[in-house]
Amino acid sequence: RYTFAEGFIAYAGPNFGLLLDTPDGIKSFNFALDVGLSYDITDNILIEARYDYGLSNLIENGSSNFSSKLRNFQVGLAYRLEN
Repeated sequence: RYTFAEGFIAYAGPNFGLLLDTPDGIKSFNFALDVGLSYDITDNILIEARYDYGLSNLIENGSSNFSSKLRNFQVGLAYRLEN
């Protein structure tokens, strides 16, 4: 977590996920790297955007020619209960 300007915070780090109700042949554990940026609109309200770059191949026993990895972009609005 790095504050680089008034109200702006950049962050990066690992993300561990557990996929529920996966079909046969799909792994349930996911490992990814996240990077994001948030901005404090007020002391209690912030907006953020993050990108999740999945590194785990979710296909069990698949050949090296095929892979399935989770990647997504998220945008959010949050209310902070305490400072």
